[in-house]
Amino acid sequence: MTEASIFQSGTIVNTRNSSGGAWSMGDGVVAGDQLRVCAADIPNNDDGPTFTSGVHELPAATADTWSDGDDLFWDSGSEYLTTTAGSVYAGKAVGDKSAGSTSQSVLLCPGGGVPPSDSIGTAQIEDDAIGADQLDQIVTGAHVDDIADGGQSVPFVIQKTFGDADGDVTIYNTNAPFKFRIIDAWVENRAANGANANTVQVCADTGGADAITDAMSLNGVADEAIVRAGSVDDTTGIVAANGSLYLDVVKAGGAMGGNVYILAVRVA
Repeated sequence: MTEASIFQSGTIVNTRNSSGGAWSMGDGVVAGDQLRVCAADIPNNDDGPTFTSGVHELPAATADTWSDGDDLFWDSGSEYLTTTAGSVYAGKAVGDKSAGSTSQSVLLCPGGGVPPSDSIGTAQIEDDAIGADQLDQIVTGAHVDDIADGGQSVPFVIQKTFGDADGDVTIYNTNAPFKFRIIDAWVENRAANGANANTVQVCADTGGADAITDAMSLNGVADEAIVRAGSVDDTTGIVAANGSLYLDVVKAGGAMGGNVYILAVRVA
């Protein structure tokens, strides 16, 4: 059986210099989406040792300021550290930097790639791994109108509470944030309705006008039970950007209250 062996520790790895010029010890160089630092002089078209981790002092954008621990990026064109997000994530700042200083220490990120944050840029995604259209679907839930068979989208849920009162409950009043299609709705009952013809309906206008779902009956429904809409109108169920959305609550007796959940997808 062949035994596994360590070819390189990973702290220092060989990097091919294909830049067209010589690299000097201490230079910052880029391999893929990773910033490395030359551990020796490396002639053009040759391999040489480069650091992938550790703390190194590198050129820094003169006007930039940052604090110890901030995320830093490497501007490949200008060949300096900066706080402006770019194609190469460098690592964490070691020490504060004031305007005017031209170099600063950075703790290299061994894996390269993107900073550990809630944001990600299209330039920081591996080539061909995901396209701009797919990214838009993931981040915003956007997709072309009428999802093609086998297509994908990102659904979201709108939650609205209703109380023990008859009338309209406003979700959006000409202020829907974007265009979306409602694909399902259900009531989470939180009251003892008794044998009364109490209903909740999702509508696009007040007073039960432009109904989107059928009226979800709570007659005899126990506390904590779930009642799902039996239908969703394919016309009124599309809410325009800056459109409106309401609950029409009809109380015939007993006690009412609960939550309505509306499942929707953003559409173009």
